[in-house]
Amino acid sequence: MASTFLVVSDDPALVRKVRRLGPEYDLRVLHATDGVGAMYVAEKERPQAVLVEDGLAGMDAYELLAKLRVAELGRSCVRILLTLPENGSGKVAPVPDADTVLYAPCDPRNLVAVVKDRVRHHEALDELETRLGVAEQEAQRLRAELERRRLDGEKTLSTHPLYDKVTLFPTLPLCIEPLTEHLTQGDRVDLLVIDVGRYYRMEEIHGWQFIDRVMNFLAVRMSDYCQTSIPEEVIPVVSTPGGGDFLLFICQSSDDQKAALIRHPGSRRERIDQIVSELGELLEQSLMSEFGDEFGRYITFHFGWTSIEHLPQVRLERTIYDAIARATQGALRHSERDVQAKITELEQIIREDRIRTVLHPIVNLDTFEIAAVEALSRGPKGSLFENPQVLFELAASANKVWTLDRICVRRSLLQFESQAFQGALFLNIDPDSLSDPEFRSLSFLGEHRHMASKLVIEITERAAINDLALLRELRVFLRELGIRIALDDVGAGYASFETIAELEPDFLKIDKSLIRGIGENTIKLNLVTSLVSFAKSVGIAIVAEGIETPEQLDIVQATGAHYGQGYLFAIPSEQIPLSIAKLRVDPAALTFRRV
Repeated sequence: MASTFLVVSDDPALVRKVRRLGPEYDLRVLHATDGVGAMYVAEKERPQAVLVEDGLAGMDAYELLAKLRVAELGRSCVRILLTLPENGSGKVAPVPDADTVLYAPCDPRNLVAVVKDRVRHHEALDELETRLGVAEQEAQRLRAELERRRLDGEKTLSTHPLYDKVTLFPTLPLCIEPLTEHLTQGDRVDLLVIDVGRYYRMEEIHGWQFIDRVMNFLAVRMSDYCQTSIPEEVIPVVSTPGGGDFLLFICQSSDDQKAALIRHPGSRRERIDQIVSELGELLEQSLMSEFGDEFGRYITFHFGWTSIEHLPQVRLERTIYDAIARATQGALRHSERDVQAKITELEQIIREDRIRTVLHPIVNLDTFEIAAVEALSRGPKGSLFENPQVLFELAASANKVWTLDRICVRRSLLQFESQAFQGALFLNIDPDSLSDPEFRSLSFLGEHRHMASKLVIEITERAAINDLALLRELRVFLRELGIRIALDDVGAGYASFETIAELEPDFLKIDKSLIRGIGENTIKLNLVTSLVSFAKSVGIAIVAEGIETPEQLDIVQATGAHYGQGYLFAIPSEQIPLSIAKLRVDPAALTFRRV
């Protein structure tokens, strides 16, 4: 099929010569003498090429080329400018709306040859783009299909009774058959147990939904590592759904073993040690990157390894379960060594008195003034012990709680008194320290006894619920000294109205687990509203902890809570901000639904 070629020129001799050459080059030649006529012909005939001669009357060539470019004549339309060389130099400035520039005088045969060549070139590009577009559409369809199948697979796995719905890893019963097949074929099978330390403690503190997200994250990172860094077949398993450990069965045929020996010269144990080192570092760094350094350092990983050998006289299932028991014991020994090393480090920190105090503002939600600060104790900056959960858990393991708490209280009082602040100081006291003779004699205050009226002792519900008789004694003892009492962690799962009745606290601190997601959870909202209403009716002030967003602040204000605390206002630091202007939130920029 002939290509349509529009010549826009007022030179009849050029037009005649091009028309005569048209059939030879398979071109159907159209003609226009000015810009208006050219646009009419172009929009009607949609030519594959247009030659515009410079010097047209009315609409100049450059304006016409610009109009042709936006006229949507098709991706294969070739726009050619025929012009005189600038200043006789043989060159012209670039013409953005022209695909090709030719200079007059021009040989007509050369002209039509150029036109035909450019048309073919553009048509080839057009065809290639069409094919690429079709290929991309097909690729998108395939990606969508694969994603659909993946989601369907995940949905199926998440409801399968023998798959862990959090990690999407199979549980052990599903893996006995493939493991048996490997062992009966003489393949080597190594087992690596990875125990996620403090798993159940994390669940108590952060809730099962958050820990499910952590475990899913770890499973994805572990799968990526196995696929990219372990050439052998790896069968990832969880021993029980919702558990805190992973099992990696690494299966090698004899050929795999030879290839692995070439890639990684040395003993199998050296290779497993390398996997443990790489995987442990990957998981730790990924956790810190995803969930923050403090949380990432809190989680620990303990590894246990064994090789599974098939003995014909022993049932294969028993062989596999015995191997799991051995590897689990190895992980436990690793955990014990890890804990002992950390206890030794903590004892040195205590001896050297390397405990820091940071202060976290508590804000009056009516006036937005800083009414009080809470003293928070931290270990050395950048260390594992910067996380207070690790600090006090290991202190309990080492029977050092009283010693540590004495240091923390002393440091807190010194840090607080060094500030020009007239508000109150909330002091956390570990539950075990309530029985400390030094605490009961108030000698822990030392030279700071004059500060008693400014002190608020925070007692967690976890402690209060254990010994109500001690609470009654403690309440009388503290009241006589003018020290007020706050019940901490209210709503964290240990709540007891009997505890509140016996302790008669001045403050109830609503746990951050109730504030997190309060805008999307009507049960949490109703619980907080009820607690505020109850507290007001008996003359107790409410402190809402964990306020991190303007929306949460808005809702907490609407419940009528007296005070707020959280990262929205400020992060804990050694210095107390002098005013609300120094905090992270500008109250004037917020809209409250105060009721």
